[in-house]
Amino acid sequence: MAVGGDDLSSSDMAPSDLAGADLLSVPKTFGLSVAVKYPVPTSPIAIAAADLDGQKGPDVVVGNSGTNGLNVFLNKGDGTFVVATGSPYNIGAIADVALADVDGAFGPDIVAASPSALKVEVLLNKGDGTFQAAKPFGNNANNGLAVGKFKTTSFDIAYATDGTGNTGAVGVLLNVGPGNGYFSDQGSYAAGTNNATTTHLATADFDGKNGTDILVGNAGSSSMGMEARILLNKGDGTFDTMTQPAYALTGPLGGIAVGDLDGKNGVDFAVVDAAAIGGVIVYLNNGTGAFQPSAGSPYVLGGYGGNVAIGDIDQQNGPDLIVTSTKGVEIFLNDGSGGFTKAPGSPFSSGTAAGSNPYGVTLADLDGKNGLDVIVTNTDDTFAVLLNSTH
Repeated sequence: MAVGGDDLSSSDMAPSDLAGADLLSVPKTFGLSVAVKYPVPTSPIAIAAADLDGQKGPDVVVGNSGTNGLNVFLNKGDGTFVVATGSPYNIGAIADVALADVDGAFGPDIVAASPSALKVEVLLNKGDGTFQAAKPFGNNANNGLAVGKFKTTSFDIAYATDGTGNTGAVGVLLNVGPGNGYFSDQGSYAAGTNNATTTHLATADFDGKNGTDILVGNAGSSSMGMEARILLNKGDGTFDTMTQPAYALTGPLGGIAVGDLDGKNGVDFAVVDAAAIGGVIVYLNNGTGAFQPSAGSPYVLGGYGGNVAIGDIDQQNGPDLIVTSTKGVEIFLNDGSGGFTKAPGSPFSSGTAAGSNPYGVTLADLDGKNGLDVIVTNTDDTFAVLLNSTH
């Protein structure tokens, strides 16, 4: 993030200033604290963080693929949590969850994909970290989702759905305007070839024009349909279909995430190839919305991959990769050019016993110090917090 102020070059600075600049450039030592776990029955899978009650920092929402639907945990201000009043919200199994202020009032709302209802469920925030009854939208919402501003300044929704003839597809819900939290169903867009099942979505302006686009992650079978694709926004909340190249995977799709990883040419993305020989593939943007794998991709994981988040966790050299796997939380630190090396101490334990592992992952500064912290769902019916100890 750019910071406003005069641009100072070294030639403009006095020797004493240069000495101070050298001190400021001393590399930081990255670390994560021992995981603290919280019970979330049953089968937590999706996780997101935002300040839901307007106090004490980011809170956490966990979506369960088993019982209890959505679970809300409020931050005490130090990165520890209590169960929120009204939680859990029993709206059926959850595949994915996002937080965004969709109605322009009372802070971030919950947007969740419910494969049991085959709907996108929207729960509007009352302003105190409790939520109104769920409102269902869309059709055949059976997997991942993402929010983004596709047409206006209000948040819209993209969700994974079924295409014609066993192909991947993305449904789009456009916000009808601030103040009510209602959405207009725009139908769906083809997003994959035969044997593709759309499972993960992310949003960003990849080509620098016409607004927010949609990154699609497709699972498949027998090496068919396993790919990432981009649907480009036409500028009016509609999208080009299947005009961009597919970025093939060698194994099952894990998670996807977006961020400017090399500091040039716009937003890049990372995708988890969850094959035994897979890892994390980084695709760098050429500035037009077309991508090439970075030198060094794939970055090999210690175990089977799960999900990925992107954020500057060591507070230097730009956004890093935080990946869940069967070995724990694996961290790859950015060298400043979109290349990555595994962090000392990685993988980090999320506190699970043998036979369990982390899956969902998100990042937020939960305690107001040391930068972004890591929050994961675990397959032992918990979520875990690993506070950042970088110094």
